[in-house]
Amino acid sequence: MEIAIQRQFSKKAKAAALNLGAAKLGFEYAKASLPKQDRFRIERSNKTAGKIIIDGNSAAALGAVFPASRS
Repeated sequence: MEIAIQRQFSKKAKAAALNLGAAKLGFEYAKASLPKQDRFRIERSNKTAGKIIIDGNSAAALGAVFPASRS
């Protein structure tokens, strides 16, 4: 959050400080006042462990660079 605000207001230090303060206050208010209502959470998954995950463009490029050997 801080980096994005500083980047947006890179030429206006005073505006960056004011917006950063407002964002922090808003975040703290929401954290203290708004209860979590969703039932979702994110967990790390191991379903692709040991597998090679690649998209079609990358696979085609690798096929062009490393053609199958002819035995």
